[in-house]
Amino acid sequence: DHADDYAASSVGKDADSALATKKTYAWDDHLKQKQKQHQQKYHKLDTDSREEQKEEPSMRKRGRQQLLAGEPLPMYLGTMISTLLLSGEVTSSTVNVTRRTSASSLSSASTVSHSECYDSVKDVLSDLRVAEKNPKIFLKPLVLDDYLKRGRLQLSADSFYGRQSEISMLLHAWNSVTNLGGQPMMVSISGYPGTGKTSLVDQIRVKLKESNGSFIGGKFDIRTTRADSVIFSALDTFYSNILLNESSSVQKEMRRRILHSVGSGCQLLMKSIPSLQTFMEDYYVENNPGISFAPTSSEQRWKYFICKLVAATSCQQRPLVLFLDDLQWADETSLDVIRMMVTDPDIQYCLFIGVYRDNQSSATTRLKKLLYGIQEQGVSLMSIRVGPMEKEWVNTFVSETLCLPPRLCLSLSTMIHNKTGGIALFVMNFLQSLNEEGLLSFNLSSRRWEFDCPRIEQKEISEDVVEHMSERMTRLPHQLQLGLKLSACLGSKFDSYLLEKGIPRNDI
Repeated sequence: DHADDYAASSVGKDADSALATKKTYAWDDHLKQKQKQHQQKYHKLDTDSREEQKEEPSMRKRGRQQLLAGEPLPMYLGTMISTLLLSGEVTSSTVNVTRRTSASSLSSASTVSHSECYDSVKDVLSDLRVAEKNPKIFLKPLVLDDYLKRGRLQLSADSFYGRQSEISMLLHAWNSVTNLGGQPMMVSISGYPGTGKTSLVDQIRVKLKESNGSFIGGKFDIRTTRADSVIFSALDTFYSNILLNESSSVQKEMRRRILHSVGSGCQLLMKSIPSLQTFMEDYYVENNPGISFAPTSSEQRWKYFICKLVAATSCQQRPLVLFLDDLQWADETSLDVIRMMVTDPDIQYCLFIGVYRDNQSSATTRLKKLLYGIQEQGVSLMSIRVGPMEKEWVNTFVSETLCLPPRLCLSLSTMIHNKTGGIALFVMNFLQSLNEEGLLSFNLSSRRWEFDCPRIEQKEISEDVVEHMSERMTRLPHQLQLGLKLSACLGSKFDSYLLEKGIPRNDI
């Protein structure tokens, strides 16, 4: 019995083993079939790819070059990555990946001082967030133009940083004039020379375009001889722009208002404002036949007619900003005209802005007397004082100008702020002088701006505006200095042909 049972069990085991072996062979055949199908599929894809590459060899070549070299990173990100690599703040695996993807940007990074290194991940994240908020400034493609190839720094003339509270006050004054019944208002802006007072006023021009507003601007000069020259010159420029830029319907309506408000006083004003005569003459003669153009008038009359002209220029549909710069050099007659205009009840929807330097005691006393008298007659007065730029805004300016992360240019901006006192004019000129003297240069290999902190620390700067500008001008080429001397003799405004006559053709 035991022998029979053993034989039966042996037969069963052989049958199971045979069945398992059969299943194994079947599974192997299935896998081989699947593998063959995959090989055929990938062979077809590879064949198609080869055919496309044969049709477009130039594209294949460019693609291989891009794969090997990698696209150049924006200057901002390239600087961050190279700094992290040199600071040892990334892992070896990240380094390998980064080197493959941005070899061209990081191929020859320069040595970075400790002040230009990241101390924490928090600083890195902060700089990345700055780039995220300002992609047009910091993430734009790097273009090696002639300026960068020569290591020349380009500064924007209309750069403006900080002053957020001052801008808010100025815009509040403009909104009050345009939206609250059109009552006139005066804003006085004071500050040390070079602090950016005029640049602050320029910020309102954007708001003017939105409100369909007009802008009349004049600037007093220390050499002004005629009391009426600055105001007349500002009005002359304004009406020239009206003739060039405004539609015929706008011009016709303005002519009507001027004739209604000024009347026969147009004779006097047209004699002193050439563009007004061009703007009004035919219309004036047509509506006032028999009038001659040989007026004689007292000073008080032309002051009166100036006020009426401004009243006709400003209206609810076209509110006006009347801006007069460097009031510290204004004569008594001009100050009296300003007082008359600001307090004239016929002038509405007009914001008067006067800018002056408050470091000249005698001029400041006269202007404060004028402002007090205006305020006594019930005109709203807002005073704004513009001071130095704060450290954080100097750092923002340097960061955006050099396209460097804020943390990595903090040492440079701190030195600039300490040496310039945050005076906007000094900040810009000092940065420019660093570039001219080779202390700030663009490295074509690392593709970033580099600066020499120890040598910059030793550099001195004058605290006086005149001395500072004179020192800069002495470093200019001889031909340019000659041109500036002749320009100074011709005044603040002149035609270029006068300068060409004074300088030999080969020196221009």
